Amino acid sequence: MERMSPLKKPEHYTATVTRIRKGRELQILNFECDRPVSFVAGQFLMLELPTGGQRGYSIASKPVADSSLELIVGNVVVGKGTQYLCSLKTGDQVNFLAPLGMFGFLDAGQDETFFIATGAGIASLRSIYTDRLSKGFEGRMRVVYGSRFEENMLYKNEMEALAAAHPNFTFENVLSRPSEEWTGKKGYVTDVLKTTNLNDGKKRLFFLCGRQEMIKDVREYLKSQGIPNEQIRFESYG
Repeated sequence: MERMSPLKKPEHYTATVTRIRKGRELQILNFECDRPVSFVAGQFLMLELPTGGQRGYSIASKPVADSSLELIVGNVVVGKGTQYLCSLKTGDQVNFLAPLGMFGFLDAGQDETFFIATGAGIASLRSIYTDRLSKGFEGRMRVVYGSRFEENMLYKNEMEALAAAHPNFTFENVLSRPSEEWTGKKGYVTDVLKTTNLNDGKKRLFFLCGRQEMIKDVREYLKSQGIPNEQIRFESYG
């Protein structure tokens, strides 16, 4: 079984906003850090707020040798951290502590790995599956990403490109409040899971990230299908 690399001691960094992409309820922020950030895909950082205090955010980019970093944040439930991030403009600077957390990929000889996320929960999972693909991982990976509206699918084009380049990677976007023009899947991530035969003898690992309600619903469904707890890893918020 492949386990996470030894964890690095957290350090303080300063980063400059280089790009902002906004969706209806989400936005992606790209940063250039004062030096490369050493982390394991799936870990998070602790953002320092100018008014005092800290807030944790999963890193959405894969580990790279340069100083770039990416975050994705929801802008509907506005807490102090979200309010701060959504107020940033290109050229602004932030301070943070990283890396933190132990939510990373495990290779346990599974036949298939599911990455299931809603909203900004895609961040840590994107870090993991893009990292595995860049390292030549050949195991089957399937992303199920739930959103409310089309405008929230900020990584749709990237997922399409990854699926075209890697035969072992597939994805499904499912919308709970789609427009009349939407021709893809409708409903929730559990609806997509219910179309998959999970009792075919294949070993699967499930990585879940999103709001507590989604995590609860997915775990209950997987349990009803006989999936043991050790094959489910999750990270929740809200």
